[in-house]
Amino acid sequence: MPGLADPNSPTDTVFEVRRTGVIAFLFGILRPNDATAAAVTADGLNLTFPTRTAVIDFRDLEEVTTETKRRRSRMHFRHISGEMTISGLALNKAEAFTAALETTRADWWRKALAPRVGAVRSVHGRLALLRDPPAYVTRSTVLDLERMALEAADGLRGCLPDTFSRDPDFRMLKAILAFLEAPQRFRTRANETFVENELVRSKEFLDRIEARPLTAEQRRAVVTDEDRNLIVAAAGSGKTSVIVAKTGWLIQRGYR
Repeated sequence: MPGLADPNSPTDTVFEVRRTGVIAFLFGILRPNDATAAAVTADGLNLTFPTRTAVIDFRDLEEVTTETKRRRSRMHFRHISGEMTISGLALNKAEAFTAALETTRADWWRKALAPRVGAVRSVHGRLALLRDPPAYVTRSTVLDLERMALEAADGLRGCLPDTFSRDPDFRMLKAILAFLEAPQRFRTRANETFVENELVRSKEFLDRIEARPLTAEQRRAVVTDEDRNLIVAAAGSGKTSVIVAKTGWLIQRGYR
């Protein structure tokens, strides 16, 4: 019988359901590879199969869907490594199980995030600056930001429930996880934005720093402010002008 478990139970089972009676026999024949029982625990989902058991952590659970036919339900649990199924459940049992699963899963994520909210907000604030960065984003800067993001999201990298799609803190966490998937892509995008905007902001300076206005290629070399910068060009093509302009630009903009 499905239902709430004893809160003092050492297994931490919150809700459980299983095939019973004739249905268990019939579905054992029709769906031999499906789970025969499922339990929601404080940390995830336990599934019992005819020859094994399996555990899906809440951070790994991506989606829960239900098929219903002739008042019997088949529940699919998609996770990062594949999909598992339990079949032969009465519709009311499947609905009650889904409700308990989603509530417990949401509670788990809230508790997991709570001690890291401050760090998540701080990192997200720095990520927001990448949309229109105040300075060129160097390799060392993005590595430092990646380290901070990893610390903020430690233990929280997983499949966030759709329940939190409008929650500000979880949206921030989602943005951090997206950054961690491809930090260098974020850096490239940020620097493309910075260079284009800085060429406009510094146009007058770059027009007048040398006797002749700098070329488009020289201007980009000036406002590209990496940790280490190497100017490579042919003799007489204006390398010295670029270095003079870069020195003046760094001081004028207050970067050095």
